[in-house]
Amino acid sequence: MRRLLLGFVLIGVLGLCSCAAVLVGAGAGIGIAGYKFVEGQLEVSYIAPYDKVWQATKLALSDLHITTEKVEKDAINAEIKAKKADGKMVIIKIKNKPSGMVWVGIRVGIFGDKDASMIIKKAIDRRLGISGKDVN
Repeated sequence: MRRLLLGFVLIGVLGLCSCAAVLVGAGAGIGIAGYKFVEGQLEVSYIAPYDKVWQATKLALSDLHITTEKVEKDAINAEIKAKKADGKMVIIKIKNKPSGMVWVGIRVGIFGDKDASMIIKKAIDRRLGISGKDVN
């Protein structure tokens, strides 16, 4: 019953996303419900525990040699302000949703940089153990 409900939630989320991928980790219950690039920000919905996404995000930035400058986190929201080697600001917002999903917003630079945001997303995916091809 629980898996059936999760399936319906995934279908509903995919219907709302213009550019989406469904990737689920092997037996871990971790995956991506969808993502889209909107007004300079890459928005990703993960099916994963909030703290696991938080840790994966911090590790992904370290992997990419992006310097963290400011961190704020509580049980519902988190925000990381960082800087790339080229001086561009990176702002990552994480929101714990009551549905069990975690929303992540990634903005690189003032107006947004889709390619740089996707590199950060893929680094987070790797840290979460998610692999596969993205669907655009």
